[in-house]
Amino acid sequence: MQQKIVIKVQLTSENCRTKALKIAAEAKGVSNVCIDVEKAEVEVIGVGVDAVSLAKSLEKQLGFASIVSVGEVKKTRGARASHSNSMDIKLYSLSTL
Repeated sequence: MQQKIVIKVQLTSENCRTKALKIAAEAKGVSNVCIDVEKAEVEVIGVGVDAVSLAKSLEKQLGFASIVSVGEVKKTRGARASHSNSMDIKLYSLSTL
């Protein structure tokens, strides 16, 4: 199961962005790293990524890091891919249970 981790960091310069990207990319289990400069957030996607140790590594090098969210990456199919805010709802009737 892939997980998505968003960590808020201090990105004051290009050097800070490079350090954050390098630290996140070298973490065990990471498959994708994205940096949102406007929100000052690092988004990491991977399998078995330790969010706490990643945040500590970022904090040690950059001075500030705070975990914003940790969640499961859900894959959508076909036409539903454009609706990122949609929810899957399963309905059960009492006769089938």
